[in-house]
Amino acid sequence: PPLALAGLAAAVAVTAVLLTPAPVLASALAESAAEFLRGSHIPDALIPLVLSAVPALELRAGIPVGILVLGLPLPLVVASAIVGNMLPVPLILLALRAERVRKVLAAALARGEKLKPKTAGSKMAALVGLAVFVGVPLPGTGAWTGAFVAHAMGLGVGEAAVAIFGGVVMAAAAVAAVCVAGAELGWKVGMAFVAGFVAVGLKDRLGRKEEAVKGE
Repeated sequence: PPLALAGLAAAVAVTAVLLTPAPVLASALAESAAEFLRGSHIPDALIPLVLSAVPALELRAGIPVGILVLGLPLPLVVASAIVGNMLPVPLILLALRAERVRKVLAAALARGEKLKPKTAGSKMAALVGLAVFVGVPLPGTGAWTGAFVAHAMGLGVGEAAVAIFGGVVMAAAAVAAVCVAGAELGWKVGMAFVAGFVAVGLKDRLGRKEEAVKGE
């Protein structure tokens, strides 16, 4: 099924990210931003939150900085990064309902239109496709872009926010895994994503077949 193939491709991409050496994820830009925030007397515990709310960085930077640079506890870093990454999402989704905002952000919306997942069938397929897109922690994806993609897909604010949250949690798990355990856990998480997305794709396909049979 198309959804299962999309999930498989996403899982391969996530696995590739997980196999990247952890220090690479904590870029010089993110480290500089962390030092600036420290100098501004922002508590260390809030730095992953702030970094994860920035569109160019998001939790791809917030989690590595929190773990590798600041030495904060893993649960605190992950929770802080997820909250920070999600904070702008409802505001973006609500703002895009205004025509004036859409005109100002026309370029970003055009990009969202190009990047939206090509899903066929049920609303569930669209939501899972959005979650997968957000959940792959690579440049050009993430919660910010996901909000524009959700608008391009015609999703409602609530359902889009839920799908994006699912993707953010997946991305947080992927980045945290490589920071803490490196390649060994990376393979396991990657294979888990493969199995999960393939299962969702198959379930969605079977569900549509059953509906078609009932309709006959």
